[in-house]
Amino acid sequence: MIRGPQGDLPDKLAKPAKRALVGAGYLRLEQLTKLSEAEVMKLHGMGPKAME
Repeated sequence: MIRGPQGDLPDKLAKPAKRALVGAGYLRLEQLTKLSEAEVMKLHGMGPKAME
């Protein structure tokens, strides 16, 4: 897991999904609460199996 100021993304998150989130500037799960599922899925590397 990326912790602290760098973030708190879960270790079990698929690596392409994690790269897509970090590349778009999302390091903390809290940031994702402001996005719709459709917005998250638009990120490269984010597919239906990438996140639970």
